[in-house]
Amino acid sequence: MLDLAKATATGQLPLDAYWGTVILKYQGRSGDLVPIATSFDVTGRYGLQTPFSEGLSRLWKGSMWHVDGRRNSLILTGNGGTEPTRATVTLFYNKGKASYPIERRLEPGEQIWADVGEIIRNQIPDKDGKTIPPDTMMGSYELRDLDHPGVGHLYEGKLVIDKTWGHGYYGCATCCGTEETAMNPDPLGGPITTGAWNDFEARDACTDSWEDVTGEATDWTSDNAGVVTIARGYTNFVGVGSTYGSAQVQLESDRHLQECPVMTYGGQNTQNTLAMTCSPSTVAWGGSVSCTVRGASASQVTGWNFSASGLAVNGPTGTLTWTGPMVASGTVTATAAGVTLSTSVTVDARSAFQAVTVPTPQLVPSGTAPMPVLTSPPSGAEGTFGQSAYVYSFTLGPPGAASSGPNAGLYYATSLTDASSYPWELNPGLTNTGDPFYLHQGQNAGYGCYATVSQIVAAVQAHEIGMPGPSHYSEVAAALAGDNPATFATTYVGTSSGIQSGVEAAYNAAVLAGNVEPRTDLPTNIDYPPYPECPQ
Repeated sequence: MLDLAKATATGQLPLDAYWGTVILKYQGRSGDLVPIATSFDVTGRYGLQTPFSEGLSRLWKGSMWHVDGRRNSLILTGNGGTEPTRATVTLFYNKGKASYPIERRLEPGEQIWADVGEIIRNQIPDKDGKTIPPDTMMGSYELRDLDHPGVGHLYEGKLVIDKTWGHGYYGCATCCGTEETAMNPDPLGGPITTGAWNDFEARDACTDSWEDVTGEATDWTSDNAGVVTIARGYTNFVGVGSTYGSAQVQLESDRHLQECPVMTYGGQNTQNTLAMTCSPSTVAWGGSVSCTVRGASASQVTGWNFSASGLAVNGPTGTLTWTGPMVASGTVTATAAGVTLSTSVTVDARSAFQAVTVPTPQLVPSGTAPMPVLTSPPSGAEGTFGQSAYVYSFTLGPPGAASSGPNAGLYYATSLTDASSYPWELNPGLTNTGDPFYLHQGQNAGYGCYATVSQIVAAVQAHEIGMPGPSHYSEVAAALAGDNPATFATTYVGTSSGIQSGVEAAYNAAVLAGNVEPRTDLPTNIDYPPYPECPQ
């Protein structure tokens, strides 16, 4: 028997040592010795006793605690290991719906005491600022080692004190061991030359939840280092194929009656290294490409697809290859054995269609469709002396489409024929020699102070069709040079309707560009009705 009071009185222990940790070691079987700690007050009437805790654990699930007018509960955990650890005592109440955590870093031999009655009576807040309602009288608890998920360092203790009769009784907690382990994901796969992490998980016998113990695992091993290598839980995919990976971990077992002894648990998963190639990776427009998955079976291929800006093609499943003509560059992706594999394919530019150019202007009689009818005399307002228009017309050949492979169903133009025209007109007052307006201009009327018809026509012609401009005609030419319908028809890949609409959009852009009014340099000395004579 070890009498701590006598040890204190004789100076073996400091007088101010109000608590401590006692460790007993012996050789023999578990349970051969049953040490008990006992404490009485000076009268000898009130006493407490509790057995020593033989085991250490990462998680203890405790029985009921009671706090009322007759009883109080003391809950304890301590660090029985050789290094510091973070420990949490959690009090559960309100039928387990609410909790009160006490967290602390413990040096070896250091303890956490939870006087539940004092916590409730004095409304002491937990680390989150919450308190236990004053009318709470019972609950349960758990003790958890936060830093050692594999083999914990905590021992446990609890006393429920009967304040009326002056005695306490011990309520033991149950260690929570491991029921089974698993190495995940299973299978684990990845493209060659890449890598991925393994997870080692253990299913807790008390909570039935899976917990990550990857950091505790050792002996990471690959059955075929030519396929994968594994170091500290990280897999490197080095060669196409399939193999197994494994690891071991020391964990507390679920043998509760034996204080959850430490056992070695193993785990294993399938490891797949895969690759996908498209050959050739650069192909002439319309040339064939064959894409192949290696390292998986056909049944493991759950999807093929092709993607590019604004384009998407969904391919087959259950096949290792995808072959067909290519008309658009992009990314080919295959999903095999849960692994996404991607590679890019570049398609060379196709031969360009002949560029659309602005047609040679054609002078037409006023009012020739689609030109408006101009009436004489012109008023001087914009468009009354003459007008011009870009009238586009084109024919597209039947759209083509890739019949199979990554570009299956993508349409393209096969031909573009341009039949556009550029008519322009003059006011009859500038072309009809018998028109009064015509007769009153410049030298036609013998007046030297007014502009001649030829001077007016030259100005109108420069405004409508002059080159290099600025003119309506030069605006159309510049628009076609920057956004040519033939360029769109050559490069477009998509829907069949998109070919027609895209070519029309380029033509319409040229029309709109030609609608902008350029500078007008009409003579300022035009003789308008009532045709006054030159001043004498």
